[in-house]
Amino acid sequence: MIGFFPKLYKDETLYSWLARYHIRSNNSSYKSTLSDLFMKDTIVAITDFPCNLQTLCTEIGDMYKPRYLINQHTPLPYYSPFIKRGNYEKIIDLMESTNKNRVYAVLGLPAGNVPYPRHLRYCATCFIEDVNQYGEPYWHRIHQIPGVHICPHHLEILSESSVLSKRTVSNQKFHALSESINSPIHRNNLYSDKENEVLEVVALNSLKLLQEEINPIGLPNLRNYYISKLHDKELMTATSRIKFQELLPRFINFYGKNTLKLFGSNLNIDDKDTWLHRLLRKPKSSCHPIRHILFNTFLGDDIFSYKNINIKTPYYQPFGDSPFPCLNRASEHFLKDVISTVNITICSSTKQPVGTFKCNCGFVFSRRGPDLSKEDRYKVGSVKQFGEVWLEKVEELYNDGLNYSEIARQLKSNRATIKKYLFNENQKMKQHSNDYKHKSYKAKWSNLIVRNPDLSRTKLREQLPSVYMWLYRNDREWLLTNMPPKQKGCNKDINKVSWETRDYELAKKIELEAESLKKINNDGIVRVTVRSIGRELGVISMLENEIEKLPECKLMLAKVTETLKDFQLRRIKFRAKNLRDMGIEITPSKLIRNSALSTKIDGDILNSIEEEIYTPKN
Repeated sequence: MIGFFPKLYKDETLYSWLARYHIRSNNSSYKSTLSDLFMKDTIVAITDFPCNLQTLCTEIGDMYKPRYLINQHTPLPYYSPFIKRGNYEKIIDLMESTNKNRVYAVLGLPAGNVPYPRHLRYCATCFIEDVNQYGEPYWHRIHQIPGVHICPHHLEILSESSVLSKRTVSNQKFHALSESINSPIHRNNLYSDKENEVLEVVALNSLKLLQEEINPIGLPNLRNYYISKLHDKELMTATSRIKFQELLPRFINFYGKNTLKLFGSNLNIDDKDTWLHRLLRKPKSSCHPIRHILFNTFLGDDIFSYKNINIKTPYYQPFGDSPFPCLNRASEHFLKDVISTVNITICSSTKQPVGTFKCNCGFVFSRRGPDLSKEDRYKVGSVKQFGEVWLEKVEELYNDGLNYSEIARQLKSNRATIKKYLFNENQKMKQHSNDYKHKSYKAKWSNLIVRNPDLSRTKLREQLPSVYMWLYRNDREWLLTNMPPKQKGCNKDINKVSWETRDYELAKKIELEAESLKKINNDGIVRVTVRSIGRELGVISMLENEIEKLPECKLMLAKVTETLKDFQLRRIKFRAKNLRDMGIEITPSKLIRNSALSTKIDGDILNSIEEEIYTPKN
């Protein structure tokens, strides 16, 4: 254990503290100093994140605790708000217990980021004040922070020493400021007024980060905080998409390109993947604190805003917080907050947000936002889908005897909508019925074939005629696939038809049938035609389609069939005889009407009518 050890000065780096001890120890080599401090001489002198601090604290008699040294005399508080939560404790553990310098890897800062100072720096005025107060100068923690170019206490440009940063050259030497600088040098301020203004803001905010010791906020929470601020600046769309095409020019104009170069944070308007994009997109890695300071300043806030970030800092929410109420009047949870999410799109005409809410009951509705009052939360703009619960309620009310208008009034809908959905449900029921019939008929037909494997198609059809016809009309393809094969004729020796014999025999039948038709003396008088003869003989198709094979029949038909005029003359005589038999006086109009003659009557018909009028009664 070391018997004497100097006290730490305010905001002094641990590197500076150990360098002052080396001077007081009168050790002949730095390795001896390392052995005193860390019980081994292989430790590397590190300016920012030294490790093996638990051993150091033990060797100096627990004069300080490791966590105190880390929070008050290393740059970790500067980084801690912007790193992943789990990594903070890992870094503490690395600095307390190990001698492996892996802190920067755990910090998660990308390579090639904000440049680290190549040399240790000091403020000339601080140098003089420290000598006056403590009798010696020392390395200040705030002066070594990347991106800090001026002293936040005196607003003076920092001067560089000849001592290289231990992040650039690895060695075991501790260089005290008193040994490195004999007389402090005041640097001239060559920056513009605008650049100086930004340099001051960055330096002061960096100092506050070191002093406030803000715990890790969490990368998602940081992003949510920034998104909410961008909404305030109207740099977000209603669907929470960042307007980078507007943000980049405004951000660059706010600082100026030369100022951004001072912090290694150059931006180009046309770039699609800048550090600013990575800062605001879903976080995958940490971003350097200097860039958080720059962006937060652009938003109009300072470091203290990070202390007040609510862990649940929300996005811009045009429809308020979830859960949202279900507005389905047919549901048991009507007006209850049961909808967990809302899908936000943009109205093409007004460019306002449109929220679509989908409930588990199947009810889907939307409205145009943003909601400006509590009452807006319970408004429906349009219904996208009613759902099964609503449809069941409509059917229930309809079955209870309510008409369309009464149902619409209860469900705050309109009559046409109720009518449409009830009609659709009826159609579905019919379709369901048809589906059931289809399935049932197919089963019946299949069973019939299984039970009667030897029956022909005709015989099967005779067994289930209605089933056959329904399947033939509605599923012909299936029916034909599930029919037995056609049976070929078994009698191949059937005599061919003798058309000559058939012609002779049929001609006689035609003559007799024609005479028979003319002898009908009831009210059903029939004109003798090819069809009337064929109908009585059952040979209509033959007389119409095969007449060229039946020359005798053709001649006989020409002989016995009546023209329309012949038939009218015969009918006049027939009707006149009926009137005379009934003792009714025959007049022209009465005979024309009873004979069903048209108004256009030729001379032969008129002569026949006159003859019948003047024919004496028997």
